[in-house]
Amino acid sequence: MAILVNKQPITLASGSMAFGPTNIQNNVDKIRVALGRNTTADPLLWPAKLTTVAVEVTISINDGPFMPFVGFTAEGGKKIGDDGVTESKESNVITTLPPGIKRKVQGSVTINNGPLVSHLTIEVV
Repeated sequence: MAILVNKQPITLASGSMAFGPTNIQNNVDKIRVALGRNTTADPLLWPAKLTTVAVEVTISINDGPFMPFVGFTAEGGKKIGDDGVTESKESNVITTLPPGIKRKVQGSVTINNGPLVSHLTIEVV
């Protein structure tokens, strides 16, 4: 995967914000978006369980209309794995992009009970 943004520190206040539209190169098949989570090693990242994030992404293919594509929601605080011990370092979504040319994405991020203090990674392949 090619890293477009690598652990960029972010602080987002409560509320909604729009992003895009952003062009996607024709040779890109997948995209991964990750937010750093609260861990023992990074206790200042996204510490409050009440701080939630909701991401909604729409896509346009071949200059067509924007259609719902992918989204996710997550809450802050520590997230422990199924083994009951391992701390998750990130919340992320990886998705395969539909084929086509002239693809664009746009969307929104909504933060409740912010601010959200984290870091952002975006990768494409």
